[in-house]
Amino acid sequence: MPIIEVKGLKKRYGSFEALKGIDFEVDEGKIVALVGPNGAGKTTTLKILSGFLRPSEGRVAVLGKDPWSHPELKKEVAYILDKPNFPPHVKVEDFLREAALMVGEKPEVGEEYLKALGLQEYAQRSFSKLSAGNMQKFAIAVALLRRPKLVVADEPSSNLDPGARAQLYDLIAKSKKENDTTFFISSHVLTEMEKVADEVIIMADGQVKAQAPLGQLASSLSGSSFRITTDRPELLAEALKGQVVDGKVMVAEEAASLSDIDEAAKRVGARVVSVERVGSSLDEIFKKLVGEE
Repeated sequence: MPIIEVKGLKKRYGSFEALKGIDFEVDEGKIVALVGPNGAGKTTTLKILSGFLRPSEGRVAVLGKDPWSHPELKKEVAYILDKPNFPPHVKVEDFLREAALMVGEKPEVGEEYLKALGLQEYAQRSFSKLSAGNMQKFAIAVALLRRPKLVVADEPSSNLDPGARAQLYDLIAKSKKENDTTFFISSHVLTEMEKVADEVIIMADGQVKAQAPLGQLASSLSGSSFRITTDRPELLAEALKGQVVDGKVMVAEEAASLSDIDEAAKRVGARVVSVERVGSSLDEIFKKLVGEE
């Protein structure tokens, strides 16, 4: 059952159309990544799903309700937007203890989230003493504390170092597994979502370019190539109209068959040691979809 449904969604700011009639669904219990370059419309989409912006046209349903006209959805949905805001002079530990009590959890549960995100050493500090990255991690801990059905997060890893990002995505995977939490996460880096996302939605220029499980997206859109190990890479690359990369010949599968490679090798006197078929990287697929080639 879809926990998010978007049909024909448009958002205009005067004459500028930020969203151009997008459609997508997010199924319950999934981790779905909304990926696109800056200016694609990701933040606008998330703010509409969060009830902070009103659509110009189209239908939006979160847990079956319009988020603009049903603010009570905030009891079941956690929103982590780009700049978390906490009272500057309150201690981290005190805030988390009160937040746990307000949602009916024991304070120890909050401490577990601090530990999972590497924040234990900051428990006695006030928010004014935290870095932007640690503020972001704390916002995630507070969001997960009440075990929401859905978490909508706008680039939650943007201020985090690689180690902190790994902690974040481990916690997201754990929350999905243990609590069946659905996550809808925006990012501008497709490869960052590879290990955690069940599905990906790719946006560019206010439009949805693709939605599919990550593996299916890669297999359906990757342009396969042959990687050839040979004793005469320069000559063979020239004969096949390919290129030499790290000492190996790369040629698009659509430009040469295995028999073409064999014939070209004989023609230039090259000995072929191995031929591997390789697909496009996730970065290449992303660039192809958003028109960055």
